[in-house]
Amino acid sequence: MKKIKALITALLILTLLIMTTAYAAATGTTADRFEYSISGDKATITGYMGSEINLKIPAYIGGVPVISIGVSAFSRKTELVSITIPSGVTSIQYGAFAACTNLASISIPSSVSLIEAFAFSGCSSLTSVTIPWGVTTISEHSFVGCTSLTSVTIPSSVTSIQNRAFAGCDNLRKIIIPSSVTYIGYDYVFLYTPVTVYGSAGSYVQTYAQNNNIPFEVLGQIMRGDANDDKKIDIMDLVAIIDYIVSDIEPVSIINADANASGHVDIMDLVWIIDVIVGS
Repeated sequence: MKKIKALITALLILTLLIMTTAYAAATGTTADRFEYSISGDKATITGYMGSEINLKIPAYIGGVPVISIGVSAFSRKTELVSITIPSGVTSIQYGAFAACTNLASISIPSSVSLIEAFAFSGCSSLTSVTIPWGVTTISEHSFVGCTSLTSVTIPSSVTSIQNRAFAGCDNLRKIIIPSSVTYIGYDYVFLYTPVTVYGSAGSYVQTYAQNNNIPFEVLGQIMRGDANDDKKIDIMDLVAIIDYIVSDIEPVSIINADANASGHVDIMDLVWIIDVIVGS
């Protein structure tokens, strides 16, 4: 009986040692200072201890594909200026890049289908973002407090925009929301954001905007360069854009003022309109 008990005890100890060893092997830090965890044949980036400011996240760790950016993995990494996420990553988890206050540029691959809450909250230097095709939900507080954000591209795979997703985006003056969106959160999605929503006539998006006193324009009415929305492109559109650049006086149609469709209104839109006027 004693021998059996001793054997069982030995087996339990051996099992515990194997489990502990396996767990230890599932986490680590790369030579480039990326922290990670591995489960099966999938890796998640869980943190970063390096000092690079223009960062490329690895696609593989020890031959294992990186499929996720973990919870708060890069949160408060204020030194980061740009980040490239590799193709193969499918999810950006809760608060992954929150409060990266100097992050001005991020490249999100088309493989990403999930962006969780607070993913880019407080990224106050981020100027533009393209949400990849395949994402169906813009989660709550995803871009809250992105005060430099001027351009957001939303694909028609998106069906819902959750609470306060774009709250406090001081410079987001226009956003095109596709008719695929059939739900927008009731809790101040655009709180403190001076945005005009563009969408299809008769869509859920139009109804939402009107019910919440958000300026709305029908997409079919866009005429690039017609900043004063008088259905023609002339010198008065140049005046409207100059007023906006110099004095921040918003033109009648901010989306038309973005004549070259760059995502923001600047001197290159003046050049575009001058070319049209001279060419005509």
